[in-house]
Amino acid sequence: MHDPEFIRNVAIVGASGHVGSFIVKSLLQTGKHAVTAITRINSDSKFPENVQVKKVDYSAPETLVEALKGKDALVITLSSHAYQDAEVVLIKAAGEAGVPWIMPNDWSPDTTNQKLVDDVFVFKSKVTTRNAIAEIGKSSYISLSTGFWYEWSLAIPAAFGIDFRNRKATFYDEGETAISVGRAVAAILSLPTRGGSDALSLSLDELRNKVVYVKSFTLSQKDMLSSAIRVTGTAADDWAIVKESSQERYSSGLSDIKEGKRIGFAKMMYTRVFFPDGCGNFKEKRLLNSSLALPEEDIDEATKRALERLMVTKSDSNLTSASIFYVPSAIRNPHIMAPVERGWITFIVDRLAGWWSGLPGETCSYTVEFLQIPVGSVKLAANLYQPTTSPIHGTILVRTSYGIAPLMALGNARMFASRGYQVLLAACRGTDPSDGQEVVPGVYEAEDGLATVTWMRDQPWYTGSFATFGGSYLGHTQWAILTDPPPDMKAAVISTGPIDFGAFTWGTGAMDAHMLAWADIMTAPKRGITPSLAYIKKLPQTLQPVYDSVPFMDGISKHLQNKTPPWLEELAADDKLTKPLWKKADQSVALKKANIPILQTTGWNDSVLPMVMHQHSVLVRQGAPAFLTIGPWSHLGSQRGPTMVEGFKFIEHHLASRGDDPRTSQCRVFVTGSKEWRDFPSWPPTPRSTRELFLAPNKALSQEEPTEQETSSSFTFDPVNATPHIGMPRPFDGITIASYDDTLLAQRSDVAVFDSMPIESDLVVCGKPQIELYHSSDHPYVDGLVRLSEVDSRGKSTRISDVYKRLDPARGSEPLSLALSDCAHVFRKGTKIRVIVAGGAHPAYVRNLGTGENQAYGSTTRAAVHTIRHSKGSSSKLLLPVTL
Repeated sequence: MHDPEFIRNVAIVGASGHVGSFIVKSLLQTGKHAVTAITRINSDSKFPENVQVKKVDYSAPETLVEALKGKDALVITLSSHAYQDAEVVLIKAAGEAGVPWIMPNDWSPDTTNQKLVDDVFVFKSKVTTRNAIAEIGKSSYISLSTGFWYEWSLAIPAAFGIDFRNRKATFYDEGETAISVGRAVAAILSLPTRGGSDALSLSLDELRNKVVYVKSFTLSQKDMLSSAIRVTGTAADDWAIVKESSQERYSSGLSDIKEGKRIGFAKMMYTRVFFPDGCGNFKEKRLLNSSLALPEEDIDEATKRALERLMVTKSDSNLTSASIFYVPSAIRNPHIMAPVERGWITFIVDRLAGWWSGLPGETCSYTVEFLQIPVGSVKLAANLYQPTTSPIHGTILVRTSYGIAPLMALGNARMFASRGYQVLLAACRGTDPSDGQEVVPGVYEAEDGLATVTWMRDQPWYTGSFATFGGSYLGHTQWAILTDPPPDMKAAVISTGPIDFGAFTWGTGAMDAHMLAWADIMTAPKRGITPSLAYIKKLPQTLQPVYDSVPFMDGISKHLQNKTPPWLEELAADDKLTKPLWKKADQSVALKKANIPILQTTGWNDSVLPMVMHQHSVLVRQGAPAFLTIGPWSHLGSQRGPTMVEGFKFIEHHLASRGDDPRTSQCRVFVTGSKEWRDFPSWPPTPRSTRELFLAPNKALSQEEPTEQETSSSFTFDPVNATPHIGMPRPFDGITIASYDDTLLAQRSDVAVFDSMPIESDLVVCGKPQIELYHSSDHPYVDGLVRLSEVDSRGKSTRISDVYKRLDPARGSEPLSLALSDCAHVFRKGTKIRVIVAGGAHPAYVRNLGTGENQAYGSTTRAAVHTIRHSKGSSSKLLLPVTL
């Protein structure tokens, strides 16, 4: 490849962006370069008159090659709208076009510092790009390391810690760690390609395939604050100074990112360069400032420019935490309908979330457009996410009761849109900004969902077929559409989605307390509360006094400030589900009608597990192409990480016919105990045998049937001091919970415990354990909990499976026959098998008052004595389906 003596023809990608526009201006001022802007075919960006514009299609690399022919250098300043592999595509095209020099999209701190690259995710791509240029071998690179641009970063309080608006400085550690910041491109591209007779002159040859360094300043946060004080004409006493550990702030930023808070990215990335290890300081590097004859810059002039930028720009400088119900002003205002391109902060969060989840790389950027869907007199709000590339792979419909804010869109729309799918993210009736007074769980979803599909078909952007996606309530909305399956619906990915809210609430005969927590979240804005993730995390403690109230409805009314939704009051009092309202919340007919590929995911610690297992078994019996994944997850965990990757691949295959079928079996199951994934052709697998274990005297669980006459174990359940739900999975439990310790439950006096001897070899149990229980009580109004646990050599007890039931007051004397929840577990050699029997699990299931009064309005309580018989002829026993 022939190098010109000097760089004359320069192509720039991203020439209208913050970095690119500055470089274009600098190149033109030299008078030495002809500049060509490479831009997308649908871009309407404006450029200076003396800049040539070449429009290209990234999905057609030949257009890039043609645009780059005859160019001496390619400068890449990709914006946040670029897709993940865009730089590699550009590098290959530059090689094919014969471009000898590339300045890749670096413009950052020192990405040769491996520790920095390991700690800041986005810097890895800089290394990847340099390696790609070297591997392709058709061009040479000069990668310019500038540190963070001072004027840009100083205007962001979360970056350099200087908050002009609030006169506050946050020093990382002592604020004395110096970093380097700077910029230079035009001077480098004005160098000769080869050295001359002057040994002191610099040439591009000397910089070939190297990272080079320039700086405007090397300064600490204290230096920045001093400049800010001078520029603003304030005094040091006017500024509040706080100090944070740089390491703790960095870790806090990572935690914020996990919770979807935008501020986390700036905290994580910027704080890392202020670590005492000096990774942000170029003092040990060979700086090119003098060789390039770069002028000395004035720190106060630069600070002044940062302040001016801050005064005219709010969106980039005023980074704040994003509430999970935050809605951008463009979405709140129905008159703002134009598509909006993805911003740089959203781009970074998308990339980080995709990497965190293990998704394949992005292939494009996207736009967001606010729409309204008419359903009778009601208008439902939606955001349409459309890829900026073509062709679009397909349409995905996501209907949600949690709004259409950025965090909700992150895992349900943005991850698909940045990989070539258009997504209609629609807010359910009663969810801001849709019309409707409130969300009534499940009642309007069939009507509104099917109307949305009908409306969608008439839109010019519709691709002719669609899939659905989402978890929990978003799963229920998919079942609602499947009550009358649309012929153009090709697949559904339903993560832990209950099909029937009435049965979910009262299926055990006792009220599942989750519906109160859900109602609290949905009505919180009406009480002036923003239901953040921290608020949700504290809900169990917040609601405990409500669950303990007698009457129960009085506590609900007081907590909700007399704004109890009518549906909640009706649901809490209607244990038989007699009201017509709850028939509309039951989408079970979908199980008989669905005939498309359906992937359901759940977790062994998911409170919705029993309903998901029922849904899957009915689908299989009906002959539907149903698939099931069960992992070591909670309810929230079943909607994150690996399940997102599997759901994406499922839609890729079944909607877009892209890639191989991701499923090699009907059921993919994580086996607890052995901590391994196994594939099964169906669930449950056929057991090789059944292990009988008898509840016996002296708290024993024995393989031998008791021979003694009239032996029993008793305990008392007192609703005033109700047995707590220790070890019971709940819907808002943390994402990463892998097991539940129920040791404290077994130590209580109001339960009966039966332990086996340490088992002599591993025991693999897959399916539903069964219990035959000879049980009686001194009055008929009682509940029962039966728990299967494993006890290790240290005495720690871990929940494996359980069943909860409000017993029929008219039951006879015959033994109770109950199926526990499904499990797949290896009881390890040397551990004990444990059975716990209790009379409650409060407040996971609202306690039985013991009087037969209505659950919601009962005002008196009565304790109950439970008796478990384990004598000859009345032998309570546990039945385990043994697979291996």
